[in-house]
Amino acid sequence: MTLTASGCSTIRWWDAQLGGNQVGTGSSFATPSLSSTRTYWASCVTGGPNDCQSQRTPAVASIGAPPSLGNITGPASVCTGQSNIQYSVPFYAGTYNWSFSGSGATINTTANPNIITISFSVATTGTLSVTDVTSCGSSAANNLVITVGTITPPTIGTITQPSCSTPTGSVQLNGLPAGTWTITRSPGGTTNTGTGSSYTVTGLAAGTYTFTVGVGSCTSGSSTSAVINAAPTTSNSTRDRNNYRCNMCCAGQRCSERFTCLRNMDFKSDTRRNYGHQYRDKLYSYRIRSRNLHFYCYQLIRLYFTGIRKC
Repeated sequence: MTLTASGCSTIRWWDAQLGGNQVGTGSSFATPSLSSTRTYWASCVTGGPNDCQSQRTPAVASIGAPPSLGNITGPASVCTGQSNIQYSVPFYAGTYNWSFSGSGATINTTANPNIITISFSVATTGTLSVTDVTSCGSSAANNLVITVGTITPPTIGTITQPSCSTPTGSVQLNGLPAGTWTITRSPGGTTNTGTGSSYTVTGLAAGTYTFTVGVGSCTSGSSTSAVINAAPTTSNSTRDRNNYRCNMCCAGQRCSERFTCLRNMDFKSDTRRNYGHQYRDKLYSYRIRSRNLHFYCYQLIRLYFTGIRKC
């Protein structure tokens, strides 16, 4: 630091107000390196046989302390994949040095050196630090611990396809995170909120679905695809011969469903209506075993019965 004085042709510089040591002469004085504020004194020399001097005038070499930065402003909890998250400290002159101890984060500077943004693409939890270096030295580091959350996508479990009795399908999702989560279905954006490690999404029409799960501000990536098939169609196939009628239902059902459907068939005939209603199960089983009895319905029953045996 350089001190200056004026008002006379010859100036002497001292390290004390009285006595002390002369440390310089001239209108300016360069102090040694100082770590704190210090006072020097200057006097005018009037000359003459006695080398007369004026009273010494103080000159203060003031040493400023490094800036004390305020707290870092910005979120202390973020999610993997978030980007352009802003952090800042109050502005002081000087050079700002930012660092993050976690891995996978990218620090981006802005037009203001006291403001940065961070992208947490594949980041881990760490500490954000900043210092400011001025002519007075470097400030103490200000720190903020940033927790980086990661949520894995849900895994697809059991897929239940539509049936004659239930025209929509369902998908079981496993590996859900702890806490209260929200599942989002795509397409459609329908959400389900709950807790637990598994959940079954019901009421799904035919289509291909993916799912994400979120907790708080964090959301996972998409799950693998789950395909829901179209619901089986219901149709009636009728054979008439000599006033006998056989009604068939639920085309395309699985074997067990097809068998149930056959047992519950309503065999009707114009001449034996009451018999067919009263002895439906016996009538059904008898028609399966006998090729000759109730022949006119047998051909259609045999078609379905053969299909059951093949399954």
